[in-house]
Amino acid sequence: MKTGWVGALVVVVVAMSSAQTLAGETRQVGVICLERAVPECELLQDISALLADQGIDVIGPGSLRARLALHQVGPPSGQVVQSFVGLGAAIAQGIERFFYKGEAEAIAQLLPLFTLGIDNLDVLARRQDYADQIFQAGVVLVRAYRAQAQHEQAEAIAQNLARHFPGKLASASLVPPDIIALLADQAAHVAAAQTRLTLVADAAEGCQRLVNGVAAGALAIHVHPDTPYFITLDCGSNQAPLWRISVAGGESIQAPLTGGDPMEVVFATGDPGERAGIASALGALVFWSGLDTLVGVGARQSEPGAAIFRVERSAGARWSETHAQESTRQTLARLFPELSFAEPVALTQGPASAPRSVWLTPALFGTGAAVGIAGGAILYLAQGQAVELRCSPDALSLSDGDCAGVREVRFQNQAQFDDARASIRTQRIIGSVGLGAGVGLLGWGLWRALSPGDNDAAQMALWLAPNGAGAGVAWRY
Repeated sequence: MKTGWVGALVVVVVAMSSAQTLAGETRQVGVICLERAVPECELLQDISALLADQGIDVIGPGSLRARLALHQVGPPSGQVVQSFVGLGAAIAQGIERFFYKGEAEAIAQLLPLFTLGIDNLDVLARRQDYADQIFQAGVVLVRAYRAQAQHEQAEAIAQNLARHFPGKLASASLVPPDIIALLADQAAHVAAAQTRLTLVADAAEGCQRLVNGVAAGALAIHVHPDTPYFITLDCGSNQAPLWRISVAGGESIQAPLTGGDPMEVVFATGDPGERAGIASALGALVFWSGLDTLVGVGARQSEPGAAIFRVERSAGARWSETHAQESTRQTLARLFPELSFAEPVALTQGPASAPRSVWLTPALFGTGAAVGIAGGAILYLAQGQAVELRCSPDALSLSDGDCAGVREVRFQNQAQFDDARASIRTQRIIGSVGLGAGVGLLGWGLWRALSPGDNDAAQMALWLAPNGAGAGVAWRY
């Protein structure tokens, strides 16, 4: 990490049953820059490269945006918007016809408007007033069909109200009890499927959670299985994104919402409020992108140092400050303890004008010669003892070799003879290892001596690989 820059590395880990990494699949990690003032976002590039070196499929900002687009709903067309002009007045006219001109005229007026709303729930999701008006039109249609003994049509409208306006109730003071009972019965059918949706908006104070334009609150609501719902936050503007979501039968989903585009969250001051906003935005990105892990990277001109921000669904949020001297590798090693981010420690770095490790070549020659000579001497002595053992009168069988001039060695018993033979075997092993090591060191020294200018290619360095269990150390030549 470069001195003079502050980096904020943010990792969000959310365990989702629908997005668990299967055995044999490449792990995917999303990365996003939290700073719009630095277009190049150098840390983002560095971190992406380091993660890719670990065999991880890095999902960049462009791919993240494409993933979100699969669930995000854009603004309606101009033609659709135009069809809703005058909706409130038209519905009010239809309700008036129900009371003063009969059920048939009310149905003729209200049914096309109700169908328009059900066919364009994304429009209702952005306009709570439209949702209220379409709901009231539906209630009057139920009353009109019931009054004409068209019970199937009345039940069909009631089903639409229960499915597409979850939790919304008709006014008991304005609607007859039999209609209230019919609507409640249809709502009970939806609840019987035990399919729930909770809208999570931790960092959206003053905003209202909406499902198809119906205020949902913070508690779980019953929704119809496998039915698309349009959810958003009403924060007094149209900046909040609109999402499409379906819940499988019997499941419960917590869908995070943000008051603005989660891709545009910015790390600026690091105060508690901003941290909460970052946690909320990145949690939404993890959910809607279908990823398990997301790393947010921020960089701004300020005091040296780094801030680490990690969010886990099971453990909440944690923000920890780090030292200015900490490198990006070390930061990632703490964020991803299951991975190994090796980092070189310059043990042999000398002045730029001096050749590196000038002492190593003669040291290799000297050490190799000493170790090789010692190993050879041990082998020589062991060979002499072996000849004496073979030529001993106490040996089980005399060798055919010439034993003339060999010192005679006698043994008191078989155990003493076996100990001598074992000692010779051990000396031979030690001598062979020493001789081999000496030859190896001499060969290494010869290779370095023949390398042009004792250059950097012959550099020996220690690589430190910090991880969750400690530091792993490896030599690199």
